[in-house]
Amino acid sequence: MSNKIPKEDSAKIESERKHLLALLLLAGVILLVALGSLSWLQLGNKNDVSKPCVGDARLEKLTVRNNSTALTAEIARTAADRYQGLSGRNCLDVNQAMLFVFDIPDDYCFVMRDMQFAIDIIWLDEDKRIVTIKNNATPNSYPSESFCPTTPAQYVLEVGKGLAESLQWQNGEQFVF
Repeated sequence: MSNKIPKEDSAKIESERKHLLALLLLAGVILLVALGSLSWLQLGNKNDVSKPCVGDARLEKLTVRNNSTALTAEIARTAADRYQGLSGRNCLDVNQAMLFVFDIPDDYCFVMRDMQFAIDIIWLDEDKRIVTIKNNATPNSYPSESFCPTTPAQYVLEVGKGLAESLQWQNGEQFVF
């Protein structure tokens, strides 16, 4: 009995070995490409949760409360601050809001000019009760759409998209600030 492998079997084993090496190399390349793609996606789609959303340091802040939550709101009191609103910002944290304060109740309409993320817009009357809610106002609605209350409002609260619905806010709900 010989320990030698016949030539044709040796060639077959060598061919299978090369084939296996090629498959392992291909699997390694696929794995590297997949990991690289995942890293690129994570860098390219950095979630805003990973860094805080920076507000406007000039604006006064106050706490806006209702039965279900408390938010830190930046106050837009002047015409210039109301015009600027959240335009140009890249995000709004879940516990942040912008409160627009007007002198008298009226039909104050809002547009998504220079907005980079969707929001919920909540109009409050002079008693700080919800009169209208616009869920998911998106940046691509500008310039064709404007969002207006169904009843005159004196205050407008802008919050992150989906917050009003997730907290089940409804017309008549009271806020305190």
